[in-house]
Amino acid sequence: MEGKVNESIKKKKNTKQDRTIYLRFPKRITDIDEVRNLITGDANIKLRRQASRHCHVIFPKMEQKINNMKSIKAKSKENNLRIVVSGAKPNPKIQQSSDNDEPVNKDKKVTTTKAKDNETNVDKQVKQKKTKPKLSKAKKRAIIVRGISKDTPLALVEEAFPDCKTCAYIKDEVVSGVPGGIGKRAVVKFNTAQVAAEYLTKKRTWPLINGQEIEIKQDLRKKTNAAKQRKLSGLKSNDDETNNTNIMQLKKKNINDVKVEVDGTSSNAVVKMELQSDNDDTVAGKLSKKEKKKIE
Repeated sequence: MEGKVNESIKKKKNTKQDRTIYLRFPKRITDIDEVRNLITGDANIKLRRQASRHCHVIFPKMEQKINNMKSIKAKSKENNLRIVVSGAKPNPKIQQSSDNDEPVNKDKKVTTTKAKDNETNVDKQVKQKKTKPKLSKAKKRAIIVRGISKDTPLALVEEAFPDCKTCAYIKDEVVSGVPGGIGKRAVVKFNTAQVAAEYLTKKRTWPLINGQEIEIKQDLRKKTNAAKQRKLSGLKSNDDETNNTNIMQLKKKNINDVKVEVDGTSSNAVVKMELQSDNDDTVAGKLSKKEKKKIE
C-alpha cells in the first residue's frame, strides 16, 4: 500500500494547491484551536476575515496532507462531528507553478480595470441606424429636374410635365453633356405625391427637354438661415403694423364717444365729457379752442 501511495504522490504536482485541504464545519469557527486539535504536524491554517464555517489548511508535504485527510475523516465518523474534508478546488484565474508560488505567465501584460472597461465599452457600442430625413407634404409632391440647358425657357419644362402644378428655376450648376457646361435646375411640384413618386421610380418615362436627357431626383433641400430670418422679419413688421392700426382705432373711438346729458330743471345745458381712454389729457388737447368755448 505504501508503494502505491508514494507512486501517486510522485505523479501529482507538488504545488501549494495540491498540498491544501478544505474543511467545512457544521457551525462557525470561533477559535483556531478547533482546527488545530484535528491536525497532526506543522500546517498553515487560513481562516477567513469574518467568522465562517470553512477554512483552508496548507501542509508542507503531500504525505502529511493525505495522512491528515484520513485521520480527520475517521475522527468525524467516530465523534459524529459532521466535518467535510476535500482537496482545494483550482482557481482558474491564478495558475501557480511550484513551491515558489509564482505565476506561470510572467510576460503577459497586466490590464487594469479601466482598460478592461474601455474594451468592453467599445464592444458594447450599439450601431445607430441611419434614419432618412423626414419630408414635409410639400417636399413629397416636388421633384428636382437636372441637366436642363441654359437657354431653355420655363414653358418647355412645364410642357414636358403636363401634370405639374408649379414650376420654377433654381441655382445653375456645372453639368457634363450640356452645351456650355452649365445647366439649370428646376423644381416641379405636382398635385399629389403619387405622381412625383412615379417619376422618381421611373414608372413614368422621363421626358426629353429641348432634345436633351434629364435627371430627376427627390427634393431634399433644407431651408437656409437667411430664409428663416426673412420670415421672422416679415412677421415682426406685420405685427408692428397691426399694433399701430389698433392704437389709431382706439383714439378715434375715444374722441367720438362723447355723451351729453341735459338737466330739465335748469335753463342752461350741462355737458359732460366722458372719455373712455386712460390718457384724458391727450384727447382733450386735440379738441379745438372753439369747441371748448361752446361747451363752456
